[in-house]
Amino acid sequence: MKNFLKNEKASPWLVLIITFLMMILVIQILSWQYNRFAREEISSLEMRTEKNMAQVVLRDFLNARIAKNESQAKILLTERAMEGVSKEGVELINDLKSFESLKGESVGESDFSFLVKIYHQNGTESIELIRVTKILERYYIDSIQLPG
Repeated sequence: MKNFLKNEKASPWLVLIITFLMMILVIQILSWQYNRFAREEISSLEMRTEKNMAQVVLRDFLNARIAKNESQAKILLTERAMEGVSKEGVELINDLKSFESLKGESVGESDFSFLVKIYHQNGTESIELIRVTKILERYYIDSIQLPG
């Protein structure tokens, strides 16, 4: 087998070609890694943005309930949530004083579930599981569940 590096005429060209091919390979690998990392970061950022938008709707809904503004609270409900409120006896407007969001998690591509502690005027507390869903680029309260 002939060694091309010992041949003085072929050596510079062969080294140049091998170096060029190695450089292209390294650029391709780095490009692939960068694109994969960028997709993961964009996906993560989109999920955080969506969750923040859902939390804003949750906050607006609960603040409307605290302010005893039933019409504003109902605007943020889906039809399914309205049915659930009437069937399960959830009172939209009562003696709410404040709230605390205990936990929020994604439960689908555009749905989030929040565990919320409600503080009442009389000093009692209750827990509600509120599901927020995205419909046509806006978030709405899709269900309110009481424990038990």
